[in-house]
Amino acid sequence: MSQIVKILSAKATGEALVGFDDETPIYSSAAEEILEWLANGYRTRFNSQRALRKKYTYQKTYICGAEGITTESKRILDENGEPVLQYIGVTKEKPEEPIAYTDKEFRKAKPYFASLPSYLLHHAVRKENQDWFAAAKRRKTLQGKKKNGGSMPFFRARKHEGKENLRFGLYHKNGENAVLHQTGKRTGVVTITGQNQAEGFKPRSSKWSVAIKIRFSQPIRKYTSVEVNLIEGVLSFTSPPPTLEKPQEAKDLTGTDFNVTRESAIALSDGRFFERPSTKSLDKKAAQHQRRMARKMRLNPPKDGEKYTPSKRHLAEKERFAKAKRKKKNVLNDWRQQVTTEIVRTTHHLAVEKLQPKNMMKSAKGTKENPGKNVAQKRGLNRGLADAAFAELTRLLRYKQKQTEYHLFDVNPKNTSRKCSNKECGHVAKESREKQAVFSCVKCGHKAHADTNASVNVEDRGRVQLEKLLSNIAEPGNLSDSPLSLDKNWGWTSPARETGNKTLKASAAKATLGAQPKGIQPPLLTTV
Repeated sequence: MSQIVKILSAKATGEALVGFDDETPIYSSAAEEILEWLANGYRTRFNSQRALRKKYTYQKTYICGAEGITTESKRILDENGEPVLQYIGVTKEKPEEPIAYTDKEFRKAKPYFASLPSYLLHHAVRKENQDWFAAAKRRKTLQGKKKNGGSMPFFRARKHEGKENLRFGLYHKNGENAVLHQTGKRTGVVTITGQNQAEGFKPRSSKWSVAIKIRFSQPIRKYTSVEVNLIEGVLSFTSPPPTLEKPQEAKDLTGTDFNVTRESAIALSDGRFFERPSTKSLDKKAAQHQRRMARKMRLNPPKDGEKYTPSKRHLAEKERFAKAKRKKKNVLNDWRQQVTTEIVRTTHHLAVEKLQPKNMMKSAKGTKENPGKNVAQKRGLNRGLADAAFAELTRLLRYKQKQTEYHLFDVNPKNTSRKCSNKECGHVAKESREKQAVFSCVKCGHKAHADTNASVNVEDRGRVQLEKLLSNIAEPGNLSDSPLSLDKNWGWTSPARETGNKTLKASAAKATLGAQPKGIQPPLLTTV
């Protein structure tokens, strides 16, 4: 997890050895130059590790046919039938093989980066490793679903979107570097320190430091590293996931029901409701700017043989429209983060409906031959579904519940809103929904709020999975249906970590941990 803060200014103390002019050392006491030197050194170390990665080689064949010239790529194999690999940075223009450097060898080979902090070099190496294997895992997952896995990452470019790619990271290492000193209620200073090193002569300045002044809106949690993005002027603190404390008096299982209606956006089986904030004024403002933008000329006509130029008024209105949409997105995201944290903190196990928002938001427009019905109403419903963001709420609950020893179950949503939650009835009928918010069973007469009734049904279906889980892991040696097994009938579950839960005994927790399968290791070599 990370906390992103705004960079206000930077100030340097001492002089850093930032390079050489022939054999003359160059020192700098300017904070901007030192930060740029740190970013360049980080990128160089990152790319030196990336150059050691390999890729498959292919041979292109051009085929002339009736449809024209087509190409066919075939993987090149060696004498033993194994694929031929080559370094990703080796080309015809640069046939030299890369060199694997240690940090000490890197400093010696590139003396202009000899004074870089060790924790910056360590961060670059680890970041490259994480990015590469994350991409390999992503490709394997998507290709298993018969989707395009995308390409593997390449070198970190010198420029990003036309600007200098000034980004770097640094480990905190229990206060040895990148130390935060709070100077006010919402301001602080992150100090990055280093020591000048050179071979063959003594630098005129031994140590240097850069103090980056920041502004934050929330207290900074304990962090392990920082990442500086000088392009956007932000600094992010990387923190371990916080431990969520759960009350022991809470229900052992709570069902959740997501809704499009704003007043009962989330309903829980314990009777609680969470209201989504209104964004009507922001929607009105965005629509107003959109209409104004449509009336303005998009391009100015050329003058004196010049090309068409963008209209400044159109661009200004476009920025105002984007600002209104961005503010709405921030308001809803902030509410989702707060409400999901509140749910996870005040409940134990959770059960959610396994919805398919993508299918629910399909257009009703139809085709020219078979036009759809109630297209305008469906368009409005789709906008409500987009604001409700069922998939995003489920994702937030899932990863926050993963930080505890409790579980989250996905249940079948079929007829949860039509079924009577009375334990002695359970009748399913469409007519039981008198109104959007009123449920009245036509068989037994049970009355309740419609969303609470649905969340209770979700809880009952989740309880079936919970009882199955407890009965399986309680038997010694029976780990086939543990929370970490790949049973398609179960929802996602997290491993039991401690004995804090009264329901899961110590033996069950140990059995759960013992059932953890070995993770699929991403391949060292993959196609690009």
